[in-house]
Amino acid sequence: MKLSQGFTLIEAIVSLLILGVIMSAFVPIFLNNLKMNTESERISQATSAIESFFDKLRTAPVNKIPTSGVGQEDISVNGVIYKIEATYCRNASLCTDNSRMVTAKALFNNRSIASAETIFTEVNYAKP
Repeated sequence: MKLSQGFTLIEAIVSLLILGVIMSAFVPIFLNNLKMNTESERISQATSAIESFFDKLRTAPVNKIPTSGVGQEDISVNGVIYKIEATYCRNASLCTDNSRMVTAKALFNNRSIASAETIFTEVNYAKP
């Protein structure tokens, strides 16, 4: 009676083939996860670019913000440049002497990634 001392070459090759087939099933899952993480990071950065744009507008007096039209500005976040496309006073009833409506859209490679809308107001308090 001869005792077996390990695996034969055929058994090792079959085991590797089975392992390869199983692992190949996970590759699409990993690739999809990588794509989703990249897209999520892109959306987060685009949102941050819009927030930076709004912060710049927030420092200006409201009457210096345009009352109509579209403007563009490039903003860099972590080395990635986003084109911010701003539309001013899309709803004219929300644009008065002391308020402006601004809609901003962040573009990357001419593709819209994120958008936001806000109203800037200026309140003048009368001293009693």
